[in-house]
Amino acid sequence: MLQKIVQIIFSPQKFSHVAIAHGIQTATAIAPPIIIGHLTGHYEDSIIPAIAAFLITIIAGGVKGVHQDKIFSMIIATVGSALVVALGTITGHFSALVILLTFAIIFLCTYIDIYGAVASASVLPIAIFWLISTNFPNTLDVAGERFILLLLAGGWAVMLVFMGWLTDPYQPVRQAVLTCYEALSVFLKTIIDSIETEQKEQDKLWNIETSQAQYDVGQSTIYARNLWKTVYDSRLGKTRKEQQLLFLIHTVTEIDYTLIALSHWVVTHAGNPLFPEIVAELKPLLQDLKSLMDRFPQLFLAQRRNNDGALYEQMITELRTLKKRIATVKTDGHPPDFILALKTILNELFNELCTAIKALNYSLSKLTPVKISSLIKEIPTLKSKSFFDTWKDNFTGQSIHFTNSLRLASFTTLGMAITEISDLPRGYWIALTILLVLKPDYGMTKLLIAQRVGGTILGAILAYGLTVFLGNIWFIILVVIVTAGLAGAVKAINYGLYVFALTLMLMIMFDLLKSGNFEILQLRVLHTIIGGGLAAFAYIVWPIWQQKYLPQRLKQMFEDTLAYFHGVLSAYQGYSPSRNVLLTTHRLAELANANALAATQQLLNEPEKVRGDVHTVMIMVMHCNTLEHEVSSLWNYMATLPTIPKISGIDLLIEQVDTAFHSMINRLVLKESVSPVPDFDHTLDVIRDNLESLSSSPSNNDRVEEAYPLAQANLLVNQLHHLTHEVERLYKIVTKYPIY
Repeated sequence: MLQKIVQIIFSPQKFSHVAIAHGIQTATAIAPPIIIGHLTGHYEDSIIPAIAAFLITIIAGGVKGVHQDKIFSMIIATVGSALVVALGTITGHFSALVILLTFAIIFLCTYIDIYGAVASASVLPIAIFWLISTNFPNTLDVAGERFILLLLAGGWAVMLVFMGWLTDPYQPVRQAVLTCYEALSVFLKTIIDSIETEQKEQDKLWNIETSQAQYDVGQSTIYARNLWKTVYDSRLGKTRKEQQLLFLIHTVTEIDYTLIALSHWVVTHAGNPLFPEIVAELKPLLQDLKSLMDRFPQLFLAQRRNNDGALYEQMITELRTLKKRIATVKTDGHPPDFILALKTILNELFNELCTAIKALNYSLSKLTPVKISSLIKEIPTLKSKSFFDTWKDNFTGQSIHFTNSLRLASFTTLGMAITEISDLPRGYWIALTILLVLKPDYGMTKLLIAQRVGGTILGAILAYGLTVFLGNIWFIILVVIVTAGLAGAVKAINYGLYVFALTLMLMIMFDLLKSGNFEILQLRVLHTIIGGGLAAFAYIVWPIWQQKYLPQRLKQMFEDTLAYFHGVLSAYQGYSPSRNVLLTTHRLAELANANALAATQQLLNEPEKVRGDVHTVMIMVMHCNTLEHEVSSLWNYMATLPTIPKISGIDLLIEQVDTAFHSMINRLVLKESVSPVPDFDHTLDVIRDNLESLSSSPSNNDRVEEAYPLAQANLLVNQLHHLTHEVERLYKIVTKYPIY
């Protein structure tokens, strides 16, 4: 039992250099206010600016984004926190006004989440400092002093981030590039693992692990591109390595698409009787490729130390050996399209990995020249709504953001009301606990309550032991700084560990005012338990269940997948869609699929009586995800064609898929009955006949015949057949979805 509790509170996660660097940055931010306060004899006055420097660094400074976003977030957090601290200091004497302002401030700070992670990180410190400052009311002069101290503390935290940007602007880009290649290796591993699964189940369905891994690659790539472009546009860090970094990011995208095609090949041909024979050769080959990819970060770091020759030669030799093994994959007795598709994919993967290894080892001056401008054009730019449109669209009871903001503001205000009415010392910990653990995700709320209560209890116990048995003031200050750094390092890794380190830091910091102050520890634990209990009570009287909002998530998933399908198929209608447009629509489809998958996974953590038929929903999301990858495979296949002729019958196929998708959307959102599934087989026969005429008709010129031989025509029809088959399967699943 104890082991299970510890596992919940401190579930193991991956530690990284980024986490360590953020921990050092957090410790550096909190150290000067504490040390200066102690040396000048104003330690008590230094607590608020020290906590400000800590929270602004750990929350706003820890946001995942480009440098400008991070610094902007910290500036907003600094100014906003300084203002609410001054306001809270003045109004703290008036309980009714405090309660009224608490509701307004918490609602606004929570509702800001609709604008993304940067906005959310900017306002969370503001909400926290409002709750803290109202418990320490004072005069107008003190409010002014606190305002200035908060600005100075926040300014110090901002300066640390800004100096890091100036000294090494491309450091986060390099880390992002390594993360991309690590994500590619994980993606390949899930494909290898799925081979045995597909052999056993043969359900032609992408599993959750593979879908999540592919999404992580896309997410990492977009993040790396945005980081690179921000640094490049700032003109702060012009170096000869910038072209190499962008090319490496570009190569990630190419490898990603090839791995998507490979996974699609596995899913599509798992039921083929010859599949086990091919897998016997394919699986060891892919495992060796993964082993090679696992050493990409090592090669990149060695190249930066000018110690890359031996490792580079070794990797190139291994890659050439793998190339020979690809050529020897058996072909006797296999259908031409079956083996041709596999060999094409493997050869493309070999070429891309070879390019990546060379780019990791050398500057681009030793490779084929690449124009930065052409690669920049391939960075997807996702259009967003205006500030006011986003606000208006979400300001409704049908929005989960609005409902969550209203509920969180209400229960946080209830916590503050309890504090004001009962005059509890440091009662703001009740409201703080509610603010930080009550989420629109039921499973996450339960986990955060357990981690916060457990981490607080363990941190309080250790803090008491340290302050009782260690009387040296400077040693205790050192412990505060170290625990602040630990909190900064583990915050993104495990919330339980973060709360443990945070409690340890705060309790020791407050204990410097009175050695062995056991009362503060008791209050911290008691108020945290009360706050956690109120957060749990919120789900009894005002639950937020994903089932209510799921149809809109599914609708968005269908619409964005259909838009991606339109973009790729338009090439066969005689149009020439730009690569950037296809990248953007693909990115949107990925995001919509990931959001639907996340909502479905949240359903699994909700009580069985309210979550509905989550199994059917999960299958629906996974089939749509498989369909999105079918479209990606078709796009990847297009790249192998010298020319793409306009094909008769494609217009009808697109119209039929449109009809099917709109019927499914109406079923989910409007609760209408679905129409019969379109006759895709007849349309595919028309397309096949047209392609055969393009390949074999004497009237066709040699150029068209060479551009579209019969084998490639059959491959295209097979690709379309797999795609429409997924539409049919998805159609059947939607008809089974229960209407609530």
